[in-house]
Amino acid sequence: MTYETFNVLKPIPLAGIMLDLNNVYNSTNDNSTYYHKTCTEFHEVKNCQLSILHSPCIDAIKLRHVTNILQSCPNVHPIQIIPFLTLNNVFIPNNAQITLLDPATQSKLQNHSLPLTSYQSPFLLQSEFTIQVQLNNDT
Repeated sequence: MTYETFNVLKPIPLAGIMLDLNNVYNSTNDNSTYYHKTCTEFHEVKNCQLSILHSPCIDAIKLRHVTNILQSCPNVHPIQIIPFLTLNNVFIPNNAQITLLDPATQSKLQNHSLPLTSYQSPFLLQSEFTIQVQLNNDT
């Protein structure tokens, strides 16, 4: 019987959250394949399975590109992620609703509030307006 050794990836801290890469493994025999370990426990019997992570998640992990990891790898981050600034835009998490504000008056711009159902999140937003982000903790 042959055994394969896996390297466990270390978590990445960002904007007050910790990306959970503890369950992402990379085989020492095949540097291009990454696995995500999912475990369930029933009556003290633990059952774990490895599933292969595909691109673009693997590419984001290899490059340690945190924004792309958050967008492409839903298994490696916590449910609650706060919005954060990137170099060019704002990362809007899954459980958020955004409203654009007038930079001069800080009042809400009419017809510029985006409900959760109108976009696929998470996503990156770049705007000339001030962005107000409200987290929906029910999701």
